[in-house]
Amino acid sequence: MRNGTPHTNHQTPSQLRQDQRVDQLIHHSDRGVQYRDSYDNALAEAINSLYQGECIHNVRMHPTGFATLDEAEKATTNWVGWYNNHRLHSALGHTSPVDYETAYWNALSITNVVT
Repeated sequence: MRNGTPHTNHQTPSQLRQDQRVDQLIHHSDRGVQYRDSYDNALAEAINSLYQGECIHNVRMHPTGFATLDEAEKATTNWVGWYNNHRLHSALGHTSPVDYETAYWNALSITNVVT
């Protein structure tokens, strides 16, 4: 019994066809990863929340929503570009991620100059 789930089998579907033992079988495709809550990956959850609020559910930018998947993909691409290049982040000293990274690498290269 794994995680309270009886009859768990770790054989692949092709192995199961060979054995023909599939009664009461539960196939887990999670590869043993435990699903928990959003606190386990807070950074990803924070980015997803910003993305949804600033892009997907933003009625000012998309008052009628998206008619096609292409529209949603284009809006997502535009949002990622804006987020990385123009959105100011207080944790980064009110600079964009691209500007912060550029300053980081410039400072690093200055300190590593061989004289």
